[in-house]
Amino acid sequence: VWVPVYASQTKVPAEFLWGKQSEFSRVSTWWAFNFVNNWMQLGYNKMLGDVQDARAKAQAEIFSVHEKIVAVAKRVPVKSLASYILTRGSSKIITELTDSWWSLSEKLIAKFSNGLITTGEEPGMRVGQGYPNWWLKAVGYTAWPPGPGPAVVTA
Repeated sequence: VWVPVYASQTKVPAEFLWGKQSEFSRVSTWWAFNFVNNWMQLGYNKMLGDVQDARAKAQAEIFSVHEKIVAVAKRVPVKSLASYILTRGSSKIITELTDSWWSLSEKLIAKFSNGLITTGEEPGMRVGQGYPNWWLKAVGYTAWPPGPGPAVVTA
C-alpha cells in the first residue's frame, strides 16, 4: 500500500521508524504487513481476496486524503505551516493504515484458523477448506475408496 511521505515533512510517525526484524512490535507498520504476509502462507489462495479487498479500500482512502492534504498545503502561504500540514497528514495516514492492517490480521486469524474458514457463529458458518479438485484428481482421490488390493496371505 502506497503512503505519502512528503519531502518537506519534519518527521515520520513511530510506526515507520521501527526497524527491528528481530523484535516483534504491534506499533510497527512493517510488522503489521509482515504478520499478514506470514499468516497468508497458511492458505494464500484462500486469504488473497480478503487482503486484496483491504488493500484496495485502504489505497482508495489514502489517495483521497492525500489529494486533500496537498490541496490545503498548496493554499497555505507560510512554508513552515504547509510543512506542518503535510507532516500531520502523512502521520495520520500512516497511523490509521497501521491500525487497519493489524485489524485485518486479527480478522484473518479468526476467519482462517484450525484449517477452517469461519465467517460467523451460526450453523454452516464454519467450513473445511478442503483440497482443490485438480489436486484430488491428480492423486487419485476421486477413486476413493480404492478397489480391492492384492490378497493378504496369513500364516
